[in-house]
Amino acid sequence: MNTLLAWLMLSVPFVVALGLGVAVPLLALALYRRVGAGLVFVAFFVAADAVFFGSARLQVGLNLYVNDLVYGLLGAVAAARWAMARDMPARPGAWVVFVLLFFASLGWGLATHGTPAGVQARDLFYGIVAASYFMSFPIGERSLRQALGAAVVLSLVLLAVAAYRWVAYALPVPSLLPPGGVWSADGPTRVIPSHEALLLAQVLVLGLFFHRAGAGLPLARWLAPLTLAAVVALQHRSVWVALFIGLVAALALAQLSRGQRALGGPWGQAVALLAVVTATALPLVFSERLSRLTQEVGQSAATAVAGQGTVHARLQDWRVTLRQWVDAGPQAILVGQGFGRDTARVLINERGERRVVTFGAHNHYVSLLTQMGVLGLAAFLAFLARVVWRAAVVLRRDPGPPSLLAAAGLAVLTMQLAYYVPYGSDHWQHALLGLLAAFGATRHRQIDRPQREAARQVPLAQRIVA
Repeated sequence: MNTLLAWLMLSVPFVVALGLGVAVPLLALALYRRVGAGLVFVAFFVAADAVFFGSARLQVGLNLYVNDLVYGLLGAVAAARWAMARDMPARPGAWVVFVLLFFASLGWGLATHGTPAGVQARDLFYGIVAASYFMSFPIGERSLRQALGAAVVLSLVLLAVAAYRWVAYALPVPSLLPPGGVWSADGPTRVIPSHEALLLAQVLVLGLFFHRAGAGLPLARWLAPLTLAAVVALQHRSVWVALFIGLVAALALAQLSRGQRALGGPWGQAVALLAVVTATALPLVFSERLSRLTQEVGQSAATAVAGQGTVHARLQDWRVTLRQWVDAGPQAILVGQGFGRDTARVLINERGERRVVTFGAHNHYVSLLTQMGVLGLAAFLAFLARVVWRAAVVLRRDPGPPSLLAAAGLAVLTMQLAYYVPYGSDHWQHALLGLLAAFGATRHRQIDRPQREAARQVPLAQRIVA
């Protein structure tokens, strides 16, 4: 018996290795063939990040995060599809230039600074892989609806995680709290990071204005008061700004859409928004238990409006970062300083105190300028312009549900781009960007096909005269 148990224990690593040897190729094949598999794959690990607070990692002599393996596999599949897939709707030149510049900057950084370059480039690498993968598929109505439904499911996971952590802190239950007793050094209410709060805000906007656009969005509309309360309580002020911009953009886009409009037109949407805000605000104002939170939210908003606190620090940080970039010379201006360089800089706070900071620039566009230069930022912006233009064509010319889906995608993208002013890239947001790019390219081709076929039917002589 002991001999059998010992044999079984010795055989476990070999069984696991054999299972992985079979499972990984099968997974890669599923990811290559079906965009739905990729959507489930990415959404699962986004949810896992939320539950484990992004701390899942492997110790192999260096910090190797689980997502490094996940996006390494997804990146290999994306590269294979870009090279071989015949059904890819478009291969945007600006995106190709952007990706090539990224890997050139990363290679330069690894050669110059070593592993810090990989650490600094990690989040952007995840985003590039996610966008490139979804961009390689023809995305129709069904796939984009599924993506919006996945966003709703993720928002439910985030609400559950936030509620769990708030309860654990309020009771309190020390065994359920992280080291230090809080999940964020910025305050006990910030129990999930800002990019996850942005996802909650996007689902709120989708549920209010585009509830017919995707699976699960009618549920998001009914949960809107709860979602709005969570976004407010989390006190990520940059997300508040993105939410306000998203509400304004969604109100305009929903009316431009030729698809199913929200009930009641603009007035009906305004009433629905007012009802959600009222249902959210009343408990915060009149509940004694929530009075402290209400005061904190008010103070946080007043500080932001006055340009104090982190607002003042970030504006100064961007100026100092850009000054260092310009002083680095023409090469840095053109193609950036690469990844992994020392980012230490001196900031002066509102009290005149000097403080050395080493974290990133807290601005996606400034980061691209300093790391990949004017060429990198220009390529990214050119790609964005192409995505917006194609989505706008679908919005204006494609009747029915595609028009509504394009409007919903543009509203989400508007919030994403606003959020990138004070923060950096995130792989879920880039996944949505890739999905919208592929959807616009797919529908644009389908819209233009009848016109091309009609043009071919015109006699050659008539076309020459015309």
